[in-house]
Amino acid sequence: MTTFAAPRRPRTLAALAALLLTAGTASACGGDDAPPAAAPTTPAAAPSSSAPPPGVTVTGVMRRHFDQVTATTQQCIPSAPFLDIRSGTAVIIRDESDAILGQSKLGPGKFDGVRTCAYEFSIPRVRDDAEKYELSISGSHRYPRTQAELSAAGWKFEVELGKAG
Repeated sequence: MTTFAAPRRPRTLAALAALLLTAGTASACGGDDAPPAAAPTTPAAAPSSSAPPPGVTVTGVMRRHFDQVTATTQQCIPSAPFLDIRSGTAVIIRDESDAILGQSKLGPGKFDGVRTCAYEFSIPRVRDDAEKYELSISGSHRYPRTQAELSAAGWKFEVELGKAG
């Protein structure tokens, strides 16, 4: 007589459950069966040009003459009537339509040993095709030039305040 063993269902169900759990964990963790997740894509930025915009560098010097030499004038400390002329004063260049073409600031004053302090400035990338230019220092001192004059001067302004000599 042949005896049959009872089926072992509880063990089979446990093995099946373990198999499903293992497969689900492997998929969630990026197992070999799961396709690789696509990385989020962002459009690549256009390469920026390292070349500066076209134009010329306008340089210049503002010479402030004093009537007499004192300890303050030798240090280029502002005095009346030009209290606005000092290191850091705004320098702006505009075209004939009053559009700002560039801006900078006066550099530190340098005393010449006689009666003058010189303040230099440099304004890069100024459009060179305007008909007229106007340099403004502190908003109150204005110096107009034509394109031909400024080009002939090597794109340099040399301006003065006070009486020389």
